[in-house]
Amino acid sequence: MPVDFKGTVPGLTSEKPERIKYNFRCRRPGCDSMEAYDESPPNTTCKRFVCVKCGNVYTVSVGGSFDI
Repeated sequence: MPVDFKGTVPGLTSEKPERIKYNFRCRRPGCDSMEAYDESPPNTTCKRFVCVKCGNVYTVSVGGSFDI
């Protein structure tokens, strides 16, 4: 089977996956946006969100250990 370097073989798509939108308030003062995209790298314990309106990037740590 020959290699298709242009990526036009049926079944292969060059479309980017749709970004997931969450309802989070932006942390930048003066921005009243209530939506953010999830831009987290795969296999990480930190979630990265980008404001839909102003593009402010902020992170939220999830998981991990803690001492009680």
